[in-house]
Amino acid sequence: MRCPDCNKFVAQELQEPELEVDYDADSASVDVRVHLVLTCAECGMELKEADLEETIEIGEYHGCKETEETEETEETEETKETEEIKEEVPSGSEYELTSESADPSDRYDTVTKKGKPIPSRYQKHYYGADISLEFRCKPCGEEFEVSTTLEEQASGFSELV
Repeated sequence: MRCPDCNKFVAQELQEPELEVDYDADSASVDVRVHLVLTCAECGMELKEADLEETIEIGEYHGCKETEETEETEETEETKETEEIKEEVPSGSEYELTSESADPSDRYDTVTKKGKPIPSRYQKHYYGADISLEFRCKPCGEEFEVSTTLEEQASGFSELV
């Protein structure tokens, strides 16, 4: 892409992603939105941008476990001891968002679906953000991490100039 300030073809740099997290306590889900900006490597002018979003269900990443021991007797006078494990998924209000972070990432497609190498001229370039959210479960006190990667192909960015 040609930079209008430098008036030449320039390399592009991915800036620090802008992360916006909306935690819905009622449904135990998180809406994650990331704003990515590619700037001119020479002068820093913003050239392209992309907005990515994803909804994450927290209950899939953590479930509280309670253990109960019960005794069962059968009609044949045999007694068995079994351990019953109940998985209870707490409601969303029982989770607390403790930290959030987004790190820039970029990668190239270097091989085809069949495993053959792609020449560097034809490799697709993806820019994105590695997102990490840390939660604390209020009933059990356990902390757990939810992470995801959002990315967009470089040609999918919207041009700003």
